[in-house]
Amino acid sequence: MLVGRWLGWLLCALGLVALGGDILALLQGDSGPSNGGLLASLGEFWLRLDPNGPARLNAHLPDWLRETLVNDLLPLPAAPLLLVLGLLLVLLFRKRAPKKVRPRFGALA
Repeated sequence: MLVGRWLGWLLCALGLVALGGDILALLQGDSGPSNGGLLASLGEFWLRLDPNGPARLNAHLPDWLRETLVNDLLPLPAAPLLLVLGLLLVLLFRKRAPKKVRPRFGALA
């Protein structure tokens, strides 16, 4: 439970970093991400964080998984994807209030 919450908060923080980078690029008057939209894709954000990451990924993944990842997941906008996944993990692994145990017999109530 604790690991899920920490991972969720980490993804939320990465989402905020991606959003901040997109806002800074917009304020500086850059042309924006290479996909033509306002938000950088997950692949572009990954390249900003680790320029050698995709090359290492290509060396270790099978072809079918690499094609699925590159074609389906990496073009998605980074900030909303990371924020939504992070919030889902935080909510899924949140601390829950302990259940109240009610006595079974009426005389003990």
